[in-house]
Amino acid sequence: MLRLVLSVLITIVFVAFVMMNTHHVALSVVVGEPVKIRLIFLLLATFVLGIMSSSFFIMVRQVRQRKRVRIESPKSPDLAE
Repeated sequence: MLRLVLSVLITIVFVAFVMMNTHHVALSVVVGEPVKIRLIFLLLATFVLGIMSSSFFIMVRQVRQRKRVRIESPKSPDLAE
């Protein structure tokens, strides 16, 4: 029951946020004319790019840590011999 109530509240807040950010804004890029885009799409794209970049850096850090652990750990003797 609590999950349902929280889901409904989060949905209401999200819909209210979307409805308040539907106007167009000018997005200036390095080259060319400014592009008119709805603010909610710009916010969504920024959010998704932020999630993707943070996930990428977390994966890079994990790979480096795994390599460091492999280099620092001594080789275990082969038990099959």
